[in-house]
Amino acid sequence: MRLETKFQDEDFVLGEVVKAKVTTYYDGDKVVVMADRARGGVSRFEYNSIKDFTDHWEDAPDVPEEPKEYWYIDCYGMVIRSLANGNEWDERRKQIGNYFETKEEAEKAVEKLKAWKRLRDKGFRFNGWIREHKKGSADVTIASFIDEDYDATKDLDLLFGGEE
Repeated sequence: MRLETKFQDEDFVLGEVVKAKVTTYYDGDKVVVMADRARGGVSRFEYNSIKDFTDHWEDAPDVPEEPKEYWYIDCYGMVIRSLANGNEWDERRKQIGNYFETKEEAEKAVEKLKAWKRLRDKGFRFNGWIREHKKGSADVTIASFIDEDYDATKDLDLLFGGEE
């Protein structure tokens, strides 16, 4: 539920619209409001009557928020458009890095996954780093391949060459 404040304090501004959960105790003699603060967290308010509650809060006009579009990779490697609703699936995709602002970002991620698969299929093994701390030198990755005819340059550049 969305509520609009009729008060101002250290956490809320007069007329601020917040997401809130409103419950009543037993026979309705107490009203409890759990309201999301703009700076994060939740505030709890308890009122002895409906009148006390309505002195501080009123229903906010229901303005539907436009869900944000994002892209993800499905189990078939297809790039799928979705609308972020803040549900469990959106959160899980964010947690594993399968949440992209643009279709192009998602398509690039698919190409990186394919490059990583090609490297593994050709026997890519990471053997460590050589670190030289002289002027102008950079860290060097030491890797080996089972298939020595495989030119891994393109795939390694795609994965480790940095963003364009």
